[in-house]
Amino acid sequence: MISDFNCPACQSFDWIDVEQFSLHKDDHSKAPHRWRLWWKRIQRLVRTLFLARPRKQVIFCSRLNHFQRVQRKILFDVWFPSQKTVHLTSKYCKCCGLMVYEPRPTTEDVLAKYQYLNRSQHDILWKKDYSFRAQKMDRLRADRTYQTITNHSLKKYMRVLDYGGGDGRILLPFLENGHKTFLVDYSENQLPGITKLANDISEISKTEKFDIVICSHVLEHVAEPDKLLSCFHELLAEDGVIYAEVPQEILTGIRLEDNPVMHVNFFTKNSLKTLFETQRFSVVELKQKNSHYAFFYQEVIWLVAAPVKERLTSCIGKNDVMARLQPRRFTVVKRLFLLTLKPLIYKLISR
Repeated sequence: MISDFNCPACQSFDWIDVEQFSLHKDDHSKAPHRWRLWWKRIQRLVRTLFLARPRKQVIFCSRLNHFQRVQRKILFDVWFPSQKTVHLTSKYCKCCGLMVYEPRPTTEDVLAKYQYLNRSQHDILWKKDYSFRAQKMDRLRADRTYQTITNHSLKKYMRVLDYGGGDGRILLPFLENGHKTFLVDYSENQLPGITKLANDISEISKTEKFDIVICSHVLEHVAEPDKLLSCFHELLAEDGVIYAEVPQEILTGIRLEDNPVMHVNFFTKNSLKTLFETQRFSVVELKQKNSHYAFFYQEVIWLVAAPVKERLTSCIGKNDVMARLQPRRFTVVKRLFLLTLKPLIYKLISR
């Protein structure tokens, strides 16, 4: 873990503190009653809707559900094995708006987290009962990704690489349309027709070239996203494009009391665009929308970018994080409606 670090998106060193969290090793031993969980959700909803500001007091969370208890075990068993209390501070980059927390996990810390999950078989974090509804939602996301990418690059035969794509389900539309599909992931359960190249990007030969690189819901987990994009730049053909998608999780702050180890980067539209432009990519399309993701709906930011030879000179745009940290009440209501009520209404109508 490190305390002094430059912004991985724009490389500046100008951080503004937002919220402070105090997490305790024995928090996970206190199993919550169901009514406490619902009361906690109601409190959070009311506070987000009416105050719509980051919290000023130090934030605690002692009663955790099973999902949260697994993450606390990673925090104290892997990252801070000699400590009983961990203090985290969320902050944002004053230049580009990227949100992170301090102390910040290193690449080695992130790798140790996944190794711990594999050893202890705590795949509950990501692998749940893969229901028919989840399969349908993932297929919708894969089709949207395919349509977005082929609007910018459509050759008769393309080599497509998915980094961190699990079993490769997002590659299915490419496979069905005759393209060659490749995967880089630690998972060993690839879908038929999808070729696994390696566990990590560093294991791929630099002579390999791809027309498409997909990086969907990966950059939020990576300690050094700038170095990862530099690797993608070397692997892309001159006329290739990269598709990246990340969740938009900032709303009056970030919920580190719930998820202290899953994500280490919290993007805005500008900070994601800045990250790519500083790593010699030209962003050709950038959008923020609500999308399907496995079992639920969430707000995501996605972009399509093409490699260029030199870094863009004026790549740092307007800091847009304050619109998320101090949102208008209408923005909060709209987000809650689109992510909760609208899918429920659609589901009832479709029946």
